[in-house]
Amino acid sequence: MTAHISVIVPTLDAERSLPACLEALMEGLTHGLIRELIVTDGGSQDKTVLIADE
Repeated sequence: MTAHISVIVPTLDAERSLPACLEALMEGLTHGLIRELIVTDGGSQDKTVLIADE
C-alpha cells in the first residue's frame, strides 16, 4: 500500500510529550502508512527542537 498522507505536528514547549508522539508516528512511517512527517515549532524555550531534530 502506498502512503498518501503527510502528518504535521505543531509544537510549543513539547519536550515532555514529543518523544512519545514521534515514536507512535514513526511506526506509521516504517510501515508505509505515512508518507512524510513534518514537525514545526512555535518558538519553544525547552528542548523541543533538539528532540525533533533527532
